[in-house]
Amino acid sequence: YSLLTKKQRARFLKLQLLVIITSFGEILGIASIAPFMSLVGDISKIKTNNYISDIYHYLDFNNPYDFVFWIGILVLIFLIISTLLSVLSTYKLAMFAAEIGTENADRLYKHYLNQNWIFHSEGSSAQLIKQIANECVRVTDLVILPLILMNSKIVLVAFLTIALILYNPLIAVIGFGAFSILYLIIFQISKRKLSANGKALSNVATIRF
Repeated sequence: YSLLTKKQRARFLKLQLLVIITSFGEILGIASIAPFMSLVGDISKIKTNNYISDIYHYLDFNNPYDFVFWIGILVLIFLIISTLLSVLSTYKLAMFAAEIGTENADRLYKHYLNQNWIFHSEGSSAQLIKQIANECVRVTDLVILPLILMNSKIVLVAFLTIALILYNPLIAVIGFGAFSILYLIIFQISKRKLSANGKALSNVATIRF
């Protein structure tokens, strides 16, 4: 975050609003499926469920199957909207990350050009080119973009967890705990290997250039 300019930080914060709206849309899409499938499985719920019955009579339906059909259309519309929001959000976030990578590479290039002669005579041009052409792209594709996407999924998980806690606190706590433990195990197993691979890639890239 400290590498971002004020303009980039402002854009990043604006994108968080889109992330929240997208996550909320995905929750609505997911939440709409279960009641619909329950209604398809037992159409008698139109009469037995007070909420469904009220909606059925309010909309003045005469045929239960027509009601189920239009509820299905409504669920489909919810899912399409949430998917389109997700596509838009992913596109905007990916473009933002790519632009940051390009702008940071430009800033780094200008920084090297503004160094004195001694800096360039004592260093390696291959190292500097590698930093601009290789490392900036890696930071964008493998650090910034995943962090931004992870941030969007954290919002989604938060909404899901709250919804599950309201629905069934015990299941929510057990599920969240189990996934957290599994994640930490995978993280601990993979982080050293990934760190070693990252250093190896940087060293090989210098030799390549």
